[in-house]
Amino acid sequence: MLDMKLLFIRLLMPILFIIILSWSGMTIATTARSDFDIFTVDSSPYGSPYSEWVAKWWTWWAGIPIDKHPVKDYSDPERCSVMQNGPVWFLPDIIPGEGKINYNCNVPLGKAVMLPITTTFCDSGTAGPMTDTEIVECADNILTPLNNMKVTVDGKNVNLDESLIKTDFFNITIPEHPIDIWGAINPGTYKALATGYFLFLHDLSPGQHNIELRVVDLLKGNEGPPPRFDPLREASFKILVQ
Repeated sequence: MLDMKLLFIRLLMPILFIIILSWSGMTIATTARSDFDIFTVDSSPYGSPYSEWVAKWWTWWAGIPIDKHPVKDYSDPERCSVMQNGPVWFLPDIIPGEGKINYNCNVPLGKAVMLPITTTFCDSGTAGPMTDTEIVECADNILTPLNNMKVTVDGKNVNLDESLIKTDFFNITIPEHPIDIWGAINPGTYKALATGYFLFLHDLSPGQHNIELRVVDLLKGNEGPPPRFDPLREASFKILVQ
């Protein structure tokens, strides 16, 4: 009997060791998939102020022709790579009233990712001729309370305090066949200004990351009383970094 017990212990120990290693490996893999960092609004990612990246995001968003634009088919992962270049990979805005959006995107390893939480812009062409003062007043449009915005990255809540950003004036070019969510827009290059809350991730580890977004906007002119909130905007962004 003693020999049998010793034999059992000798067999059991390697099995336990293998199980411990397996669980340890699973824990390490899970941790690696959730590695990321966030640029703050007072930073200058890749040598450009944060506000310039907001302007670059709007230039990308408004410059995509309608037949290639994500708003026409959020489920098409091929649209994620349209007009992407440089160190930052842009993700699309979510249009109110669309229901929950599930967006899949493959992002090259080493790229930062920029996503609008809520943003607005005005320019001197799409809304008709405007003075600089009128553009500033028009773009400063977001009154959304912080508790109306919830963003998580890989299950971790993102703190949005002190993260409202406003750009300087920049030029925005509307293509021949632009997105039509604002109605008829004449192609051309216009003076613009933007404001908003953005999520700007960097140092994303290889693997899949999940961004969850829920926003109920309050825009200038709707503050009430009682306030008139926009419809819920909700999205799940599944980002595969490879």
